[in-house]
Amino acid sequence: MRTRAGARALAMNTEILLFGSLAERFGERLKSALPAEGCTVAELRSMLGNEDAELGAALLQPGTRASADQRLVSDAERVFPGQEIAFFPILSGG
Repeated sequence: MRTRAGARALAMNTEILLFGSLAERFGERLKSALPAEGCTVAELRSMLGNEDAELGAALLQPGTRASADQRLVSDAERVFPGQEIAFFPILSGG
């Protein structure tokens, strides 16, 4: 499929993994439409929050980390459809 110059590439469904208390509250897996050109982790948090305000608030809690392809990433990191993307709260305990 071809797009006009400057047109945004089609969004692609991507599976997002949740761990710990996030998984307990929202399930272990969810799908979200990521732009084909990717987005930052911060943009992904915002997109997920637009889909579910409670999840969005949980993802914005201090200490909720993200990973892409099993590597910790910052909110400025760009993620793409097809990557393994996960969110998890900081673990506590011994």
